[in-house]
Amino acid sequence: MRRTIPLGFQSVGTKTKGQPNIVPLENEEGCLVRKSFELIQAGNDRPANVLRVITDMGLRSKKGKKLTQTTFLKMLRNPVYIGLMKSKKWGTRKGLHAPLVSEHIFCNVQLILKGKKPVVAPYSRNRPDFPLRRFLRCRATALFFTAKDAHLTPAFCRNCTVARMIFWLRSRRALLHPTHSRTSASSMSLMERTSSPSAQSSLVA
Repeated sequence: MRRTIPLGFQSVGTKTKGQPNIVPLENEEGCLVRKSFELIQAGNDRPANVLRVITDMGLRSKKGKKLTQTTFLKMLRNPVYIGLMKSKKWGTRKGLHAPLVSEHIFCNVQLILKGKKPVVAPYSRNRPDFPLRRFLRCRATALFFTAKDAHLTPAFCRNCTVARMIFWLRSRRALLHPTHSRTSASSMSLMERTSSPSAQSSLVA
């Protein structure tokens, strides 16, 4: 019995020993299959809604027909898209063909189809949004600044009591006197200078 070629793949014709008999497509069909997995992983829509979107974008079966929801779900659960093959004799094992989607996306899709939450991407400490992270220290506590300290005064971190007092005073004065924001900013700047350890030491001297 001849196997049906999965969507997003094409046959290589004559099978050579040690070589794959299918290869991923890089045309519209392959891109739409990959897009289906990405939309499911995003978790913004149900599979039925994703199927409607992908159908409107042009995804069709090998015979040119629209996919049913059963066929669509069967496609999403097929491990052939991550380079595996299923057989009654050998079970699921690694195939010779290249994957069409990443294993991370495929596993997240399986979790979503089972009603579970997907695994988020690993946390990155070095982010381009915060290039000075782990380079700037608080003037009072000597702790490194974090992204959460962005709304505070540049001299102090969120763990510093001086910064909390300055931020509270700024918020208070902005609410009571919104037209005197410049005056408040200058007075807070003076307070920051006098609150620094170097300024306090000079006052004591």
